[in-house]
Amino acid sequence: MAKLLFIQNGDRELDGPMSISSYVNKNHDSDLMIYGKESLAEKLNSYQPHVVGMQVLTKDHFWAKKVAKEVKIANPSTKVLLGGPHPTFYR
Repeated sequence: MAKLLFIQNGDRELDGPMSISSYVNKNHDSDLMIYGKESLAEKLNSYQPHVVGMQVLTKDHFWAKKVAKEVKIANPSTKVLLGGPHPTFYR
């Protein structure tokens, strides 16, 4: 069973992570953290996700790069997936 951690920059409801989470929870485990309300290092250490996902708006792209680097430093084998408008249109 894979573990998927969604990281959000703010506490708004995002359709992408909610939809993906409801689908993968049939066979895998998923969790959500709001960046800044929890410690990223502590969450990565306690949950130990195989995959980290973030929905990225253009205004968030520097934040997403910073978080992706933090994830890779904590565990280089963790896959980081970016979705949303910015990664889709500004590859």
